[in-house]
Amino acid sequence: MYNLELIREKILANGSITFSDIPDLRKIVYRDGRVSREEADFLFDLRRDLLNFGNLKAWDEFFIQAICDYVLDDKTSHDSISDEKASWLVEKIGEDKYVDEVEKGLLYRLSHKAKHFPVNLKRIQEHTSIAYDLGRKILSLLCRNSKTGRSLQFGIDKVGRSKNKILD
Repeated sequence: MYNLELIREKILANGSITFSDIPDLRKIVYRDGRVSREEADFLFDLRRDLLNFGNLKAWDEFFIQAICDYVLDDKTSHDSISDEKASWLVEKIGEDKYVDEVEKGLLYRLSHKAKHFPVNLKRIQEHTSIAYDLGRKILSLLCRNSKTGRSLQFGIDKVGRSKNKILD
């Protein structure tokens, strides 16, 4: 039987999470049928430690589900987010001063599952959306050719070669 630190050491030694790690994590995190604060903290810390390693979609989905289960598991009101847990989530998401795609997915899932979505979480979700849209517009303007008025679109093809095309 694994404990949190043993599986953490195993995953960090490998440098990434594998498909076989997900069932092990699930057994540990859900061993009593609920996700505790300690386990939720562990998942955020593990995710932070693995951000520079390409992670599995299954890991991202497990992370989102487990954090949702922790945040929405309230003794007084199931499917509501307590002020304490909302503050905890704001602190955890804000630790690196950046809201990434998985954290955006977490906020989106919570906003649709919770009967009441706290204002502080709603603000993060809204500001992230505004910043993302603004960033896309700025990139578009920076890539626009001033003589032709056309934009350059950057991308990567299936084999990893850069491909760029001009948009009207």
